[in-house]
Amino acid sequence: MHLGIFVPEMRFWVMSLNLALMVSDRGGCYNMTKLPCQAHLEQGLNYRKISWYKIGEGVTGLVLKNLNTNKTILYKSANHSYQIGDDLSLILPPSAFNDCGEYHCTLWPPVGHQIREGDSSFYPPGCSKPKEPQLIKVPRSRLSSSAQQDSVVCAMTGGMAALGVLLLTRWIREGPADSHSCFQDAASHAFVDKSSGMERSISCAALL
Repeated sequence: MHLGIFVPEMRFWVMSLNLALMVSDRGGCYNMTKLPCQAHLEQGLNYRKISWYKIGEGVTGLVLKNLNTNKTILYKSANHSYQIGDDLSLILPPSAFNDCGEYHCTLWPPVGHQIREGDSSFYPPGCSKPKEPQLIKVPRSRLSSSAQQDSVVCAMTGGMAALGVLLLTRWIREGPADSHSCFQDAASHAFVDKSSGMERSISCAALL
């Protein structure tokens, strides 16, 4: 009689224990998040240690693992109990789920080899990712028209400067010209106005 009562009660406790283990697993390890180390590893090389950092306004050390002894050390600046998996990933505990942002891993090789580094992003639902600044592109048509205008202005300025130097050199060599010679020089630089068909002369004052 006592054995028949004990068996159902024992089954009840076993079921309760299994349920408690399932809840504990879902509330702990099940909610942990892994961030893979994106560093490009050298094949066949046994790295000595790996360290993880949080990138923000500065660089915050989180955890370091000696790959030869499998010993993990938390940095003093770490606010959570971080771990490093066998695949070199950073294991975030549930308490660190709000620490969204950029993370950085560094792999330390034996002497004579290059240090490998990689970045990982962690932006879970409810965590806004910062927007990248957008570059404003000016249309090529505006750039080309502005360049053409500058070239025309430079050409006109250069032409007037060359003409002024030429007249000044001639004035120094031959001396000041009287009004009669001035009008003769102006007549030699006469040009035709196509709109009216009339010939106009350039004054000495305009040339100088």
